Amino acid sequence: MSNSTDSSTDLEAGKLSGLSLASLSLATFFPAVGIALVPLLVLSAAGPTAWQSSLLASIVVVCVGISVKAFARKYVATGSLYSYVGEVFGPWARYITGAALLGGFVVAVGALAGVLGIFTGSFLYGRGMTNALETGPQLAITGIAIAIAFAIAYRGLDTSIRVAVTLAVISLPLVIVISVASVLHTGLNLAVQFDFGSASLSGTLHGVVLGAAFLVGFESCTALAMEARDPRRSVPLAVMSVPVVLGAIFPIVTLMQVPGLIAAGDSLAAGVSAPAALALQSGLGEGVATASDVVLAVATFAALIGFLNF
Repeated sequence: MSNSTDSSTDLEAGKLSGLSLASLSLATFFPAVGIALVPLLVLSAAGPTAWQSSLLASIVVVCVGISVKAFARKYVATGSLYSYVGEVFGPWARYITGAALLGGFVVAVGALAGVLGIFTGSFLYGRGMTNALETGPQLAITGIAIAIAFAIAYRGLDTSIRVAVTLAVISLPLVIVISVASVLHTGLNLAVQFDFGSASLSGTLHGVVLGAAFLVGFESCTALAMEARDPRRSVPLAVMSVPVVLGAIFPIVTLMQVPGLIAAGDSLAAGVSAPAALALQSGLGEGVATASDVVLAVATFAALIGFLNF
């Protein structure tokens, strides 16, 4: 519950440093997948001025984070928002919030496993396994992925953090290289991206929603407060790490990728993934395009480990 300080119920109470908790939090929100998909999704809604939707989404989530941080500094809670809401509104609010969080975590794990299945299936399809995207193989891939991620989480937080953060770090370089190559090939085309006359309020707000979707649940790390060494200091740091770090990255990569995504419109329409389309458009070749599926599958697996811990 919310203010318990009895460490006897948790063998790993007090082990997590602030850096470890922040690292797990960042790894859980799959930076590589966000870098690969946020620009395309926001572009589809907001048009060429998509960067402003990414920026507004980050500002909104940072404001929410500041509110959560105020509770995290005051209460050492294992129930995330479940516990914080109860401190203000009482037990009835805990039940409602707890049910919502439980449903959210179940959906998040299922969605991550599904995304992992898609990227893995796409890679296997390219290697000649033409049935890799069918229901049976997809169920097998997602089931195996969840089982392995659960086994890693079961081994303890130290193992989980090492694996999740390592996978997140491994997955970042390729999507960054693709983004930079896109800029070098097409340029930033700032005249178009800063042409606010072409922007619409409805499109911008729709883009804000899509951009914020990749940051929703960033406060989940508060569920590990009892495992933190100095929770009133480390948990607020971890809470703000996602909206501040990723919130700063997403508008930048949106600026970088939008011209290339517009130029690669035909490939995207044919069903090629955004990073693969950018790789082909930038002249990086089929090998890099194919490798992007592997990289994104690895990044999603890192996120799956993090959410199973939360």
